[in-house]
Amino acid sequence: MSLNHEEIETLIAVVETGSFRAAGAKLHKAQSSISYSIKKIETDLQIKILNRDGHKTVLTEAGKVVYNKALAIQKINREISSFSSSLADGVESKINFVASAITPTVVLMEIFKEFNAEFPQTSIELKFITYEDPTELLVTGDADIVISSYKTPVEQTERFKWNKVEFMPVAAAGHQATNPGLTEEDLHNFTYLVVGGRNTLAKKMPRSQVENLNVWHITDFLIKKELLVNGLGWGYMPKQIIKRELAEGQLVKVPAKNTLVKELDIIRKRTNYYGKASQYLWQLLLKYCNNINPKPRPIDFAKAKVAWEDIAGTKMTP
Repeated sequence: MSLNHEEIETLIAVVETGSFRAAGAKLHKAQSSISYSIKKIETDLQIKILNRDGHKTVLTEAGKVVYNKALAIQKINREISSFSSSLADGVESKINFVASAITPTVVLMEIFKEFNAEFPQTSIELKFITYEDPTELLVTGDADIVISSYKTPVEQTERFKWNKVEFMPVAAAGHQATNPGLTEEDLHNFTYLVVGGRNTLAKKMPRSQVENLNVWHITDFLIKKELLVNGLGWGYMPKQIIKRELAEGQLVKVPAKNTLVKELDIIRKRTNYYGKASQYLWQLLLKYCNNINPKPRPIDFAKAKVAWEDIAGTKMTP
């Protein structure tokens, strides 16, 4: 035997108000109707739920179990109602969000807190990618919004400059790579820790040069940081990830190399429809722009495409 919605609401009202009369007033029903509903529940379940002690009703031990279950069902019913109302109102149930692993998480968490307060029924499926281009997932439909440092133009997307990440060449204090008298050529004698290994370096320098380096392939920045702190090589790290280690002197800058800055863009598909939650999240991302563009402007993809083809020496296919 199961309780219907009306019976659940009646039982909860009686317990919360303490009497049939007060429950009737709360639910805008006659006291006799409340009394009938409780009697029916007890008859159907074949247990006594309430003891009537004068003017006050008190739950029996069995009634406490039924009441707690009724509260749980009421909560689920209300969540379902809120969820269905949100969908009917154009609010998505889930947003696929993919970000580069170098994305400043402090900023991102502030955005997600604000988003969750406004759209608690919308979940975010969050994925961080270490050394691949998150933009590719927009094309395959596996992402709704991405944060990427890759500048490859992608058709039918809109992109805004969003944040900057400072990359510092570092090694453990006392490591030979931190010697002020070394040149860039000298660094080739030491282990170079690279997230993505030689495949990553091959995108930035001639493969013949890459093959001559002693490169360790690392899968993520946290492992790379541990290797650096333990003196197992040198490499570039996002400054926000190694702030504590720099402050404590565990890691120091490699003098022979310059600090680099990578720009992060926020990107989404061009479409005529975005749900309210996606629109709100997009506006929050624009709100938290790190002064790269005081008034964010979309990238001119026609110019970007021509520039990319000039660099790559090949035509892009749609």
